[in-house]
Amino acid sequence: MKYAVIEASGSQFIVEEGKPITLDNIDKKEGDKVEFEQILLTVDGDKVTIGTPHVAGLTVVGEVVKHFKGEKVRVVNFRAKARYRKARGFRHQHTEVMIKSIKGVK
Repeated sequence: MKYAVIEASGSQFIVEEGKPITLDNIDKKEGDKVEFEQILLTVDGDKVTIGTPHVAGLTVVGEVVKHFKGEKVRVVNFRAKARYRKARGFRHQHTEVMIKSIKGVK
């Protein structure tokens, strides 16, 4: 089994070839390639490579599948005994990336 741990959008993700990941919104169009160069760890069968903090010479290549909005988050402000109520909503923008290859794993 071949996989890697990458750092993207301020978070860490375990990625495998052929599987999608959901990131915060990135400025790429659907169908564009995305390269992740901050690889923290790779595993290829019994061979494990750990970076300090990143593994040099490796890249993970993906393709933007779609952009979408997440679940609605309701924010309610309330002050007791003052008849003050205010409700707002927020939907976070996400990007789904399909991982195509992990380059450099030997």
